[in-house]
Amino acid sequence: MRFSTVALIIVCALVVIITPVAVSKDTNPKLPASRGSESSAPISLVSQTKISLKDAEELSLKQVAGKVRRVELEWDDHRLQYEFEICQGKLKKSVTIDAISGNVIEVDMQFLRCEDDTD
Repeated sequence: MRFSTVALIIVCALVVIITPVAVSKDTNPKLPASRGSESSAPISLVSQTKISLKDAEELSLKQVAGKVRRVELEWDDHRLQYEFEICQGKLKKSVTIDAISGNVIEVDMQFLRCEDDTD
C-alpha cells in the first residue's frame, strides 16, 4: 500500500471513532425533578437565566394560585425555561416560564390529582 492510502484509512477510522462521542454529548442537562434551590442546577444552566427562580415562581403563582410542588429548569423547544407543577386544591396544574424573558409560555390546566403528601 502506498502512504496516502494508509493515511486515508487512518483518517476514516478516526472519524468513525470520534463522531459518535461528539454526537452523544448531552447538551441539554436538566434539574432534578424535586423542588430545590437554584444551586442544585448545573451551573451552566443557572448562569444563563435572566429570571431568578424566586421571580419565576412569583410569576407562575400569579397565573395559578396554589402550592408549588415541583420545579424544573430545562432546555425545551430551543429555550431555557422553568416548569412549575402547582397544586390548586386537589388538581395539578403546570406553568412554564421563559427563564430569559420571564414570559409565560404555557399554562396547562391538567385535570390530574395532586399527590396527598405534604412538604
